[in-house]
Amino acid sequence: MRVFIIILIVVALIVIWFRSLHERKIPTFSIYTMASERASEKVVRILFLTDLHNNSLGISGEDFVKSIKRAKPDVILIGGDMMVTKPGKKMDFTRLDEFLSMLYGIAPIYYAEGNHELRMRTEPERYEGWWEQFNELLAAYDVKYLLDETVDIGENIYVSGLEIEPELYRKFFPKKMPKGYMQEHLKDMPPRDCIHVVMAHTPKYMKNYWRDGADLVFSGHYHGGVIGLPGFRSLISPDFRLFPKYSRGIYTDGKGHGGVVSAGLGTHTINFRLFNRAEMAVVGIIPVVDFSSFDYKGPYRNLYEKDGIFSYSRKDGSYKVVK
Repeated sequence: MRVFIIILIVVALIVIWFRSLHERKIPTFSIYTMASERASEKVVRILFLTDLHNNSLGISGEDFVKSIKRAKPDVILIGGDMMVTKPGKKMDFTRLDEFLSMLYGIAPIYYAEGNHELRMRTEPERYEGWWEQFNELLAAYDVKYLLDETVDIGENIYVSGLEIEPELYRKFFPKKMPKGYMQEHLKDMPPRDCIHVVMAHTPKYMKNYWRDGADLVFSGHYHGGVIGLPGFRSLISPDFRLFPKYSRGIYTDGKGHGGVVSAGLGTHTINFRLFNRAEMAVVGIIPVVDFSSFDYKGPYRNLYEKDGIFSYSRKDGSYKVVK
């Protein structure tokens, strides 16, 4: 009996390991929709990619490009942490180079800072030459790095990249984000009658971003919380917080503000995922529509509405807007 139990445990561990490998290497598309009265008549698709961490995906470059093109993004947002910047690590932008070369030419690309890019920028003596080579790479693929900057991408939508100060990333006794942090950092706040999209790497301060004027926030950083739990919850965050509130999925405050937290494309340190597949997020910003007019008998799955934010999936990554 004891031998049988040992064999059962070993088999279970092997199955879990292969499941985790699949989830780490084969990303999925998560498709969300945000309806806004300030949206233009044109549906704007945003592709959000984050936290690659030099991960080598388990799909070919050709299949990756086909998947991205099928999503038909109008703009591509990169949320940071595309490499691993840690003491003792050698500078390696190989994966990022490959990644950007595949994305180049599909849609305009905007890049926001994660904590790994922050280290390169603020600790040049420790990471000598990293920041310079990183910027050369971005320039080669016409990638705009948004460091406390805001750009107008058209259709009444502005995109900002918010700097998160090092003290706000601390694992233990982190500094609290003060009221007005975003206004202080983003000197050129967009007009109030537009849709303000903010890339802020950590989702920990989601309520702060909403309070300071963000309409739609894109975050990553938590890698989906290692192990996924029901209700867009997860097990643990990188700062060792159990069951973080904002870890993966789409969130709303019920007052017209939304947030998308991606599980990201890679991992580091804890190289494990379970019920928490690597992902690429596609968000469609659409005008307010009559929810009852959606075709429930069509190809839509998992369609629901909560506080004006819609979430659904479709096999080909497309959707239909019915006015």
